Amino acid sequence: MAAKLPKNALTMAHLNIASLQGHIDELKTMLSALDNPFDIIAISETRLHNDKALSNIEITGFDFFHTPTSTQCGGAGIYINSEIPKKWPHFPAPIQIYLNLFLLKLKMKKRKIS
Repeated sequence: MAAKLPKNALTMAHLNIASLQGHIDELKTMLSALDNPFDIIAISETRLHNDKALSNIEITGFDFFHTPTSTQCGGAGIYINSEIPKKWPHFPAPIQIYLNLFLLKLKMKKRKIS
């Protein structure tokens, strides 16, 4: 990154990955090259399904949450820095899949959002 951000800044990124399991290595390489500067990494088009086991999607230092898709495309996921307290509220599966979304509650104490 060109500019240094304050240590208490909340940093986010979004990536339309078109298959998380198919492109996880590129994501990890990008994060490594950027020295993992993000607190939150939102992922669209994860193409993760309920009927298939998740494998090889872990990123050290992050917790992963996702809403699966029932089609060949879609799905949403989010990696959140493991040190950030969070709560995953549960909604009925049809609402999650139909809207292709999820909600999280983050408890920010010493982070600045500007």
